[in-house]
Amino acid sequence: MIEAKTSEILDTVERISTDMLARFGTLSQEDWESPSRCHMWAVKDVASHMVATFGFFLNSVTRSIA
Repeated sequence: MIEAKTSEILDTVERISTDMLARFGTLSQEDWESPSRCHMWAVKDVASHMVATFGFFLNSVTRSIA
């Protein structure tokens, strides 16, 4: 049961990270510099925040299943 949940979590994490990187890969330099919907943040700032937050999440997941 736990192994099934772990596998499901890891599959979801892989899918999300692959999707995020694919979307980031389509952005032009102009896109990266454009304002986002977050007040005073460019798209690159939001992306950086997402990557950092996702990194913390991955670290937590890795530690919990180790």
